[in-house]
Amino acid sequence: MKTVAAGVCPANPGTRVTDTSPTELLRIRVALIARIDEAAERAKWGREPEASGMPARLFAAGCYLAAHGYDEIACEGERWFNVDFAAYRSSVGFADMIELGHQAIYEGGRRAIAPLQPMEMAA
Repeated sequence: MKTVAAGVCPANPGTRVTDTSPTELLRIRVALIARIDEAAERAKWGREPEASGMPARLFAAGCYLAAHGYDEIACEGERWFNVDFAAYRSSVGFADMIELGHQAIYEGGRRAIAPLQPMEMAA
């Protein structure tokens, strides 16, 4: 998917965000749900599960979606961590949170979301 500059974030006019298509946002959300649910399962079996919080990279990725106007009911893992889109939206105003979310999704070896694989054409 191609992304294009969209100007400024409505929640924080000093922060630039990238506009992505609804298909790309859905792809990110589906992958993010899987990662959050996996993290919640690991936390449930930890020694002090009530002290476990959502991994910061996953939270930042959720903030990135919220910055793009995405809103959805919390998944099972988010409910475990007591996080929903209201929590994500409340952090969108921090200038670095959107950038951290972008990095968590699209950059580095520890990205929260797997890169989009090019489609193969049928012969």
